[in-house]
Amino acid sequence: MRLTPIAAATFAVTAQIVSAETFVATADPTAVTIYPSAASVLREATIDLPAGNHTIIVPNLPAQLRAEFVEVTADQGITIGAVNLATGRMPALPDTRSENVLAAQAEVDRLQEVLRQSDVAISEIRLRSLAAEEQVAFLRGLTATTTDPDDVGAVQALADMVGAEILVLRRSAFAAEQEALAAERAQADDRKALATAEQALAALIAPSDDRATLTFAVDVAEATSVGFDITSIEGEASWAPDYNLRLTTGDSPTLLIERNVVISQSTGQDWVDVALILSTAEPSGRATPYRAFGERKSIISEEEYLARQRLDTGNSGGLAPAVLEAPVVVADIPATVSLSRRSPDGIAASYDYPRPVSIRNGVEDLRLPLDELTFDATQRARAVPAKENVAYRMVKFTNGDDILLDGPARYFANGVLVGFDDLRRIQPGQTTEIGFGGIQGLLTKRNAPNLLQGAVGIIAQENQRNETVTLTLENLTTEDWQIQVFEGAPYSEQTDLEITYTADPDYELSQFNGQRGVLEWTIDLAAGEETQIIVDYALTWPSGFRLE
Repeated sequence: MRLTPIAAATFAVTAQIVSAETFVATADPTAVTIYPSAASVLREATIDLPAGNHTIIVPNLPAQLRAEFVEVTADQGITIGAVNLATGRMPALPDTRSENVLAAQAEVDRLQEVLRQSDVAISEIRLRSLAAEEQVAFLRGLTATTTDPDDVGAVQALADMVGAEILVLRRSAFAAEQEALAAERAQADDRKALATAEQALAALIAPSDDRATLTFAVDVAEATSVGFDITSIEGEASWAPDYNLRLTTGDSPTLLIERNVVISQSTGQDWVDVALILSTAEPSGRATPYRAFGERKSIISEEEYLARQRLDTGNSGGLAPAVLEAPVVVADIPATVSLSRRSPDGIAASYDYPRPVSIRNGVEDLRLPLDELTFDATQRARAVPAKENVAYRMVKFTNGDDILLDGPARYFANGVLVGFDDLRRIQPGQTTEIGFGGIQGLLTKRNAPNLLQGAVGIIAQENQRNETVTLTLENLTTEDWQIQVFEGAPYSEQTDLEITYTADPDYELSQFNGQRGVLEWTIDLAAGEETQIIVDYALTWPSGFRLE
């Protein structure tokens, strides 16, 4: 079974005696703890048991449950015997449906009876119409059998009488049909109500072939009320963080982070008004660390090496074989921080959701608000003229006591949506800087007007390449900005390729993200001003080589 988030569900259980030694308990989730990639479900039952050996049956559990992931414990002094989880052939059980299911079924039965009675009434109305038609047929037969065709007066009198009676009967039949049609139209509301009631009932119950039944034996020394815990590991449930980041600028900028959680569950059972706990633990991950292996090395003579190279080149049609490096195995390191409170060993974090929630089976991406965090912030701009023609707003803040996990985020500056991006994990107490979109009035430009390359020196016979780069910054906004400027410069790992830089104003070699060959400046640019950075590169290398 592929494990996904873990649900810890506490179940309220009622018991019903089936026989002297067999009891049936119904269970509905009341508390759920969700992990990022698996689910632990706790069902609690309290049953009054006499002394002796008994069998407890818990039906209507999710069919996805696996016996090896189910554990049953009881109060101290109570012994648990054999535990069995079965699907398919279910034991004969009394009606253990919940009150909600029974109420929904009763409403369906009531509406079905209402419609049945109205169908009977409509049929009775239409019987009147049929009776009238039969009378009309009878009256029409009178003219042919009961009068002398030569007696014109008698025939006329009979015709007048039959016509009048048929008119009355036709009106009666018409009125009956109209009454029947009105009654059918009146049924429409009841039929809609029945369809709604049937949907509500179907939502509360699962197909019988999607259910499992747990059976376990207990040994009770003396009559007592016994509490049972049924703990299971269930898959197909998950949670992940989701954020709204709202920056308010001004003399004292603040950053508001709205934390939400996105929950999905397809465990096979609805969670109705459950107490929700979120945890960062990874019970489905590795329990033991990776092993370390030594790397065997050897040396060979230059002659043998060259011979192997010639042999390998010949076998590959003139292409040198690819060099295969030993695989590098990196073990995941669990986070040792918490959301709102630490576990006793400090390994994982958990968060108690403040109010009960209902999450239906099959729900994907249910978003729930979690809390809000407010931080003092500072801002500056960051520009990479070689890549962008605008600078970006960067916001710096120090996180508090809660970890901010990886998750999608929406970024707002002064109420305006400025972008979407993933918020990377931020540890408690960590100072970090995050982007808040481009600043349309803070323009950048990179220009390289001078590029000279050729041979210099008569004796040394070196090649040289000179390049001049102009970085232009223009502030068209109404506020002053401090701008962090980055320029990707050439760098070399070969002693024969010499590279020198000069710049006005002078640069610093950036330590940003540990990248080499990146020049950095910090420029204060007032509103309405423009400035330039001039960078000269000089690359020299011996003749007989080409620059790549």
